[in-house]
Amino acid sequence: MQWEKTPSLSANEVYHLNDASRELLTLVFHPFSNSVRVESDGEKRVLLIRQEGFRKHKTVVRNEYGQKVCELGTEDGNRFIEMEEEKYYYKLDASAGPEVKLYRDLEKAPVMVCTMPGAEMNPALLIGLGWYMTRHAAEMA
Repeated sequence: MQWEKTPSLSANEVYHLNDASRELLTLVFHPFSNSVRVESDGEKRVLLIRQEGFRKHKTVVRNEYGQKVCELGTEDGNRFIEMEEEKYYYKLDASAGPEVKLYRDLEKAPVMVCTMPGAEMNPALLIGLGWYMTRHAAEMA
């Protein structure tokens, strides 16, 4: 899988998640409002990215209704994304392109490996991957 960035005339960043020649997900990141619009299989969602907690140490994602749907953080030095009660650990590998590897269990092989569009890691892309994985968990197993 890989993220591809599409040129946009607006300040928004438009990304497409592709697997081989098939487009799986479209993500539009609005840097000013720190929001994400996700579309996959005809389902559209708006997600708001916020820093919460004491000293704003957690990245929390809320849906358009204000309900918490996702959290990014660290646990024992390992980074994770938790979405809809599914926790995935992730590792960034800058040497391979850069790419992100998602694991259900750190001791096992990655569930998903995805090439990123640039050197910088955008949290919105991780949220998009987590959102896609929760919708297609049966296919990934």
